[in-house]
Amino acid sequence: MSLSRNIKRALALGGVTLSLVVVAPASAQAASATAYTSPSRYGNASFNTSTGVLTIRDTNADGYRIVATVWNMTYGLGLDIADGEDANGSNNTPGYATAYRGSYYSGNELVIEVCRLDVSNGGGYQSCGSTSFIV
Repeated sequence: MSLSRNIKRALALGGVTLSLVVVAPASAQAASATAYTSPSRYGNASFNTSTGVLTIRDTNADGYRIVATVWNMTYGLGLDIADGEDANGSNNTPGYATAYRGSYYSGNELVIEVCRLDVSNGGGYQSCGSTSFIV
């Protein structure tokens, strides 16, 4: 009789342990993507999920800067997890930003948005482009 009760208790505890494992979020898988300004490729931004680094490249020395944001679209309207800029023109020195720790997990949809920004004339964002990918 007591053996049956111990087996039931072990199964019940095993079920609790199993449910705790299922609830824990999965770690992020390695993925990367690149978005380009559009329609012309004045710059780009790449995000690597294994390092959490957003790399922004301004490929034209034209007085504009390239700005980029990575959004986690899994959380409703999107969560800004990394943003940065490169204002160096085409000098081959990109800008960098690092994603906030714990801001994305395996299976999340991320969007990289990249635009030109005219700061000299007080202009707004131009030539924006984006790409989405799953972590």
